[in-house]
Amino acid sequence: LCGSGMDAIIIAARAIKAGEAELMISGGVESMSRAPFVMPKAETAFSRNAEIHDTTIGWRFVNPLMQEQYGIAVVSKDEHPRGGTTIETLAKLPTPFRQGGTVTAGNASGVNDGAAALIVASEAAVKKYGLTPIARILGGAVAGVVPRIMGIGPVPATQKLCARIGLKPADLDVIELNEAFASQAIAVLRQLGIA
Repeated sequence: LCGSGMDAIIIAARAIKAGEAELMISGGVESMSRAPFVMPKAETAFSRNAEIHDTTIGWRFVNPLMQEQYGIAVVSKDEHPRGGTTIETLAKLPTPFRQGGTVTAGNASGVNDGAAALIVASEAAVKKYGLTPIARILGGAVAGVVPRIMGIGPVPATQKLCARIGLKPADLDVIELNEAFASQAIAVLRQLGIA
């Protein structure tokens, strides 16, 4: 989901670097509002398991884990505030994902849909077609982390890429960071030493 568009850009850049193309359109789409519900396979022959699972629900557990592991818990303003909301009404909201948890309908990130596309071009294609570049792709990296804290994945991936290209996060002018929850984004910024 979250990193698929960025991965598509890196795949396009690698294809151009390998000489497989000179110009590519790359992008990604995420539709959290259309994510499916799934039903696991039956445990025994001819039996049915009527339980269904929301395929987007797992990431909602990351926020409290980030808060516990990285000590980040307070957010002054969330992305989707509703008019008339008060601290008192927010404090009364249930925590549906975990007893004694911190994620509520009042502080969870919204269910959003989005899409983006861009042209990735070789230096020769930029000159050939008279393009005006807005960025230069130096490389890409991915890293695996324990699924229960998947939101911290940008840290080892960024460290791996920076080591490969000889830069530090502080050397970068603009950083695009996925924010599943404020605590997750703040943990990534702190771990990279840029906040």
